[in-house]
Amino acid sequence: EDPPSDDRVCPNLEPVECDEKPCGPGTGGCPADGPDEDDCASKKLEVGMTCRAKDGQCDTDPDLDNCMYGKVRDVYRVVEDPPTDEDPPSDDPVCPPYLEPVECGEYPCGLGTDGCPEKADHGDCKAEGIEVGDTCRARDGECGTDADLNNCQYDDKVRNIYRVVGSPPAPPADYGKLYCASQGFDGNAYDRDRLAYKAEDPRADEMGNVEGSCAYAAYEDNGQWARCCCGFPDSCEADANCPVLRPLTPEECPDYDRGELVWYFECDNPELTKDAWCKSNNGECGTSKDLDNCYYKKPNADLYIVVEAASGGGDRKRPTLLPTMEKLPCPTLRALEFDECPIDDDEVFHFTCNDPMLEVGEICKSNNYECGTNKKLDNCVYKGKDADLYMVVDTPGPPGPKPTAKGCPQLEPLREDECPGDGLVEYFSCDRIELHPGMLCKSRENECATDRGLNNCIYPSWDEGRTSDIYRVVGDSPAYRPTRAPTESRCPIELRPLTENECPAEGTVNHFACDDIDLRVDDVCESNRGECGTDKNANTCFYGGKYRDLYLVVEEYVREPTPRPTYNTDVWYVDTEVRFNPQSLDDTIGGDWRTSTEVKDYLAEALVQADVADQRADVLKIKWGAPDVVSDDMFSRRLDSWDSVPAVVSLELRGRELAPDEIDEDKADLVADRLRAACVGPGEPTLRAALEVQGNVGADLADSLDETATAGLAWRTIERDGPPGDDDDMPIDDVPFPTSQPTDDCATTCTDCLYYDSVDFCVVEYPACNCQAWAPVATSEPTPVVASAPAPAPVPRKKKKSSDDDEIIEGMDNAGAI
Repeated sequence: EDPPSDDRVCPNLEPVECDEKPCGPGTGGCPADGPDEDDCASKKLEVGMTCRAKDGQCDTDPDLDNCMYGKVRDVYRVVEDPPTDEDPPSDDPVCPPYLEPVECGEYPCGLGTDGCPEKADHGDCKAEGIEVGDTCRARDGECGTDADLNNCQYDDKVRNIYRVVGSPPAPPADYGKLYCASQGFDGNAYDRDRLAYKAEDPRADEMGNVEGSCAYAAYEDNGQWARCCCGFPDSCEADANCPVLRPLTPEECPDYDRGELVWYFECDNPELTKDAWCKSNNGECGTSKDLDNCYYKKPNADLYIVVEAASGGGDRKRPTLLPTMEKLPCPTLRALEFDECPIDDDEVFHFTCNDPMLEVGEICKSNNYECGTNKKLDNCVYKGKDADLYMVVDTPGPPGPKPTAKGCPQLEPLREDECPGDGLVEYFSCDRIELHPGMLCKSRENECATDRGLNNCIYPSWDEGRTSDIYRVVGDSPAYRPTRAPTESRCPIELRPLTENECPAEGTVNHFACDDIDLRVDDVCESNRGECGTDKNANTCFYGGKYRDLYLVVEEYVREPTPRPTYNTDVWYVDTEVRFNPQSLDDTIGGDWRTSTEVKDYLAEALVQADVADQRADVLKIKWGAPDVVSDDMFSRRLDSWDSVPAVVSLELRGRELAPDEIDEDKADLVADRLRAACVGPGEPTLRAALEVQGNVGADLADSLDETATAGLAWRTIERDGPPGDDDDMPIDDVPFPTSQPTDDCATTCTDCLYYDSVDFCVVEYPACNCQAWAPVATSEPTPVVASAPAPAPVPRKKKKSSDDDEIIEGMDNAGAI
């Protein structure tokens, strides 16, 4: 009854002989003393040995029942070494990027028919040595295969058989530069060999990059080390000037008002000694600028204490990301409702919600997600800023389990169609306390029940042969969420201390704070922290076993309801064009720029950086239009023409993200103005720079950007009725191009036209103006026809290409003296 081996390899098995099942010990092929092994996946099995199959393991029949040993058993014999098509998966699998099912007319196909081989070349589609043209058996949906394909029949078993039609692509040689550029740094400053941090048990990725190196961080697309690896080595944790650090707990945070001063405002200062405090300046020595663990002069300071001074050896371990709260028990809390938020800026005395001095009825401000609070709650405005305020419902009981810095949120794996764009995964471990609903994380070591073999997304996008395990946070850690009992707090209009003969009987005081909104006239309350002018040392009555500060409500507080703030929830959808030189795109990016999602991602990110779109999610769709000929006369008086191709961009505008003056503005005009400013100003144009800073494809797009046509044709921007679907045409495609812009009178219109084009062309172009009258003639005194009527709207004209030299020359010859 031994349990199955942890490291199981299935041999090739066949049932032992038995004419009339079940056979007894020593009869038929049933061994007299029982099978050699009690597990058919045991590593001890050799050819000729017998084994007991359990629960259909190794494709055995769970109902074989061929041998009787007190109970019927399924007994098999190992007949040969495992065949090729049953090879175990390799330890370091690499997926071929292009697999297709073998051809089969009607599933399942028989052996050797319709493309099904008599035997697959590889028993695993991640096997080492797999080559183009080889066939392989897909087992569990690896490498994007279908675990239920069942296209080939082998005796009584159906298999999922694929053929390799492409070779595994190597990641781009410049993925380090891409990594730096995507994080906003100079890609040329990337140093793959630099040690970013010291890993206690370093491992290597599939490219052979050692954990801790910048090459490993870049391949993982881990933005935490981008500054270190992309030109700022002082930010590396492994720098020789780094001491051993740990974050301060809230009870250790220095009190500036009491003269407790922080002297070091960078944690790699060589003068730091043991027990000195330092403030993270720029993430140096593995510190975090998002620690926010102390209130020092202002909230959210990132303070650390030196555990061991720097030795100069550069072998420093990372400080713990967040302090544990082992000595700070948590009270029972609830978040303040909006109408409970303090009006005065001196009503909050506790800036961490595990302060041991907290008492029932007091308000605390979340400092570091302690006790299940949320640093992004933003439920109140306090001292002019969004604040995360809670009320103490009950003080801690006896010490029990306390929250630690790490905790598991509620997670769900992303669907394939939800996979994020580059740079949108916030954390590369799913047990980070900073994670809150809506954030994305990547499984690192199967933490929080995640699966390192999920392989649900290609991330980063430029590596099509590599998959990642991406999850979305759908709920905070449930263990320490604050309660929400409905109470409020404000001061009664008048209170007075009780006299000795007014002291209440035991059990009759129901308000243990004198700013409880439920207080009514003649109610008794106990001063909690000197609120509402009460005195914590009044000692007016002996109640509950000790002297207490009890007050009587003379006149109660009457609260006027405060309306909750409202947000504009309107949403608008706008289509616009960003134009490029198609020949330049062909030369720099190649012929696949139309189908490349990478090109669209770079353009979308640049539109955000250039302030055309508010955030990446607002760029809903990018669709390449057909190349056409644009000319200066579409938006200026000059006449020139060139080829241009539009990237039609569909944007979403949300009311809560717009300024008040933008709410009332026509949304097509708003986007058009943003696009013009990004291309030609006023001010320094930002779109080209936003493309260039991304490097590689972004730089190629910047070289091909047609700012003149983009700004000049921005008027074609339109507002649409709703978001685009996957196959929707863009309504902007139906907006007609302008023809030559007529001037105010026929004389100027025809003169301008005749300067560049032939008489015949201008006559057809502007029939109402009779341009023949302004054409030069052989006589010395041409007789013009006087006309002062406004020029009519032009009729559609055939687009003029820059190669129409013959027409231009003919027009100039006809112009004569002009």
